[in-house]
Formats: sequence, structure tokens, C-alpha cells
Amino acid sequence: MKAPAKRLQASFYATDTGKRPVREWLMELSPEDRKAIGMDVATLEFCWPVGMPK
Repeated sequence: MKAPAKRLQASFYATDTGKRPVREWLMELSPEDRKAIGMDVATLEFCWPVGMPK
């Protein structure tokens, strides 16, 4: 079975010095919070456009 194609590519903002503040913030979160955010990002990457919230 072929893996679904990403409709959007998520990437981390990087400063001119190479720091990635959002990634650093994510890494400070609990594993449960990182997983929840990761699932939301995956939804955006694979299911764009996303409809209205329920």
C-alpha cells in the first residue's frame, strides 16, 4: 500500500544563527503534549484543507 502524500510540508522557523525557538519550546513539553501537537501538525500536513472545528 502506498503511503499518503503530504499536502503541506511543516517546517520549523530558524533564526539567522540557526536556532529553532519553536522546536526548542516543543522539546520542553511533556511527551503527551508533544504527541498531541504532533498529531495536529500531521493532520495539517496530510489533510489540508481542514474544515471548520466541530
